[in-house]
Amino acid sequence: MIAAVEKLADFPKMGRAVPEAEGREDVRELIYQDYRILYLIQPERLFVVAVIHGSQDLSRKENKPWDDGWWQIP
Repeated sequence: MIAAVEKLADFPKMGRAVPEAEGREDVRELIYQDYRILYLIQPERLFVVAVIHGSQDLSRKENKPWDDGWWQIP
C-alpha cells in the first residue's frame, strides 16, 4: 500500500476520480486490494484523506473525508 501511495508523488492523477465527489477532479482514489485510498490534489501538495474498505458506501455519509478541511494549510 505504501509503495502505491509513493508513486503519487510523480503521478498524482494516476488514480481515478471519486464518483461520490461529484465531478471534483482534485479528489481521486487508488484501489489497493480491498481498500480505497482517497486523496486530494492541491498545488504543491497531495493529501491522503482516508483509507477505507471498498465495501463502505460514501454516498450515504453526510461529511465526506475531502470536505473536513483538516488538511488546509493557512
